[in-house]
Amino acid sequence: RTRTYLVPTFTRKSSATQFLSQMINLRGLIVSGASLLSLVVTAPTAFVSAQFVQDHQHTYFDPIEYHFSSQALTVVPPPEGGELNEYAFVANMKPQDILDRQFTRPLIVKLKPNMPADKAFDFNWGKTYYFADEMGGSATQTHLYARDIHHVDFGDGNAGYIICGKVTNGKVLQTDAGSFLLLTDLDGNSKKFMVYSGVKELNSVVPTKGDMNSQGFVAVGTHTKQQGKREYDTAAYLSVDIDLSPICNSVTEGKWPNTVNSVVPTSSTFKKVIQHGQDNFAMVGHSTKNPTSCKRRDTDILVSVKSQKCSTIASFHYGRGTSSDAYNEEFGMSLGEYKLGSGKGLVITGRVKQTKLSCTDSFNPTYEDGFIMRLNNALNLKYFQRFD
Repeated sequence: RTRTYLVPTFTRKSSATQFLSQMINLRGLIVSGASLLSLVVTAPTAFVSAQFVQDHQHTYFDPIEYHFSSQALTVVPPPEGGELNEYAFVANMKPQDILDRQFTRPLIVKLKPNMPADKAFDFNWGKTYYFADEMGGSATQTHLYARDIHHVDFGDGNAGYIICGKVTNGKVLQTDAGSFLLLTDLDGNSKKFMVYSGVKELNSVVPTKGDMNSQGFVAVGTHTKQQGKREYDTAAYLSVDIDLSPICNSVTEGKWPNTVNSVVPTSSTFKKVIQHGQDNFAMVGHSTKNPTSCKRRDTDILVSVKSQKCSTIASFHYGRGTSSDAYNEEFGMSLGEYKLGSGKGLVITGRVKQTKLSCTDSFNPTYEDGFIMRLNNALNLKYFQRFD
C-alpha cells in the first residue's frame, strides 16, 4: 500500500550551508605509508557459487563458514566484442588463509552477464586484499569495511573499480581509524590505496566526468566533530584526484527554524552521491537535531548539490517535525536523477519512522516504512509517498 504525506505537513528547510560549506582541514586528512600503499591481492581459496536458474539468481558462500556481507553492485560495460553488460559487487569478508578469519577485508566479485538463462550472473572471479607485511601470517589488526563500489573508465586505459569504506583498528575492541579509497584495475588488482584519518567513514563514491572537472573521484560519508564534551557527526564530502590525493573537503549540517542564534547539537551524514548533470554532484543522507534529547530529537532527509571543488550549489533538508506525542524521523538512503544526465530533478528513497514520544520507556515504532520522494529542478518537493 502507499500513503502520501500532504505537502503542508512535510516541509523543506534550509541547511546550515553558510557556516559549514567552506573547505576545512579534517584533522590530518591523509595517513599513508609504504604498507598502506602495497595492498596485495589474493583469490579466496574457498569461494563457491550456487545457482537458481529459474530466478536468475546466484548465492555466493563459503562452504566452511559464512563470512560474507554484500554491500553494493556496479554495472560493468561489455568487453570489446561483447553486447551484454557485466556486473561486479563488493562485500566484506574475513579471509581464512591470511588472517585466520580475524579481520575484515573487501571482497570484489566479478559476474558475467545475466544471459543465457542457464548461466545468468555466472561467477567470473573474486578477490580480497591484505597488506604486504601480512604475507607471513601476522595481521596488522586493521579492518577495512567496504561500503560502495563503482566501475571506472576515463577512456585512457584507466579502467577499473573504485571502492570506499571505513577503517578500524583492533582485534576485539575496534577503534575508528578513518576511511579509505581503493582503486583497482579491471582484474581487481590494487593500483592505489589511501586512508583518510579525518573522515570517520565514506559511504559512497563516484568517478568524476564533465567538461569542467578533472579526472578523479568524489566520496561522501561522515566526519566527527567535538562540541563541548560530546562528539557529533557531520556530513562529509571529499574530492580527490586520480591518484586519490585530496583536492578539497567540506562538511554540511542541518539547520532548524528558531536555532539561528543558538547552538543546537546536530548529527548528520551522507549516504549516497551521484553525478548530477555534467559537472556537479548530488548527495543524500540525514541530519538529526538534538540527537540525545528524549523530547526534542528530530531527523530529516539531508540533500546537497556540490561541485568537484567543494563549493555548495544548494543544501536543504526535508521532513516532519517532532510532534507532541511522536518522533517523526526520515532517513535519506539513495537517490537518482529524474532524467538521467540532465541535472534536472532528483528522486530519493529511504525510510521513515514514527515512534511514541517518551523519556522513560522504549517503544516499538508506530510504523517504519520505505518512501520515495521527488524534487524539482529547484529542489522543491513535488511528491512524497510512504510504502507500508
